[in-house]
Amino acid sequence: MKYRILLVLAVLSAASPIAADSIEEINTNSTTNISSDNTIYMASSGGETALGSALSEEGEIFTAEAANGTKVSQLSSEGHYRDIEILNNSQIAYTYREFTSKGLKSSIIFYNTTNRSQIRNITAENSVNDLEIVNEKIFISNTTSIHRAGEPDEKLVNLNLSEDREINNFEARGDTTFISLSNPGKLVVFRNDQRTEYNMSEASDIQIIDTSPVKILAVHDEKASEYIARENLSEVWSYRGLDQGLAVSRLENNETIISDSSEVLAVNSTGSEIWSMEKSDISDIEHRSEKVYSLEGKVQSEEAESYWTPSSTAESRDEEGFIEGIVARINSFFN
Repeated sequence: MKYRILLVLAVLSAASPIAADSIEEINTNSTTNISSDNTIYMASSGGETALGSALSEEGEIFTAEAANGTKVSQLSSEGHYRDIEILNNSQIAYTYREFTSKGLKSSIIFYNTTNRSQIRNITAENSVNDLEIVNEKIFISNTTSIHRAGEPDEKLVNLNLSEDREINNFEARGDTTFISLSNPGKLVVFRNDQRTEYNMSEASDIQIIDTSPVKILAVHDEKASEYIARENLSEVWSYRGLDQGLAVSRLENNETIISDSSEVLAVNSTGSEIWSMEKSDISDIEHRSEKVYSLEGKVQSEEAESYWTPSSTAESRDEEGFIEGIVARINSFFN
């Protein structure tokens, strides 16, 4: 693992949320087709911290083959990318932050992966870290709250955090919301207005495996772990030896993709490495998995490499009219 020293310049801005009236095209010369079944999407922050780093390199959004980590296509390289949501076979949404003469600006981008173009660019509040689409509404988070894009008073959940506590990541499925907190580390689960807290080391990224019982995948500084909630969180699987873990995503074939400060690697259910990629600062990893599975009870020992065998996945959302409906709802708040 490699260690890097970053010179960080924190830039704060108090910009109000506004709507973008025009769609800014992303220039790309790539004509490679993206396979929705055998493709992982990755976002690179370029070394930016939660407060922002004006001196760090720009990141990128790109795709890679799930089977071997081979990079397929760069979709964007214009800023510091934080989070990706796969909407359907041809559309994704992602957040990025850039530094302007007026300070830090965050944007939510809807992007068509078929023709390599932006569908919509919505300027949002500064310091947007994460986004989730819940019941066809966009919710975004900064370090202290999770609220609807364009409507800061419409909260997804009421956290009532003290000043020193921060949101690292959140995920939502149906009526259940999972939130990773720091200072101290906690996993907070909201279901039907009921709040349950579990002690958990600070996690920079989480993935929902199941909601009943609660099963999640989390990445910490030195390891990626799967937990199941009984009276407390119990660790049922882990991969150790990371150098500042950043992002994690499990695939349908039980392989787990993990990033830390210097590389991205795929491991199988017993912790054997399948492939690795020398790539730093990957802040999010996504794949169109219809269902991922718990590795509880798997023996972690050396075994032969497993190979990617993608299964057919149903579209999670209808493509036609989906983006238009979301954008119409958001723009109604700005106008």
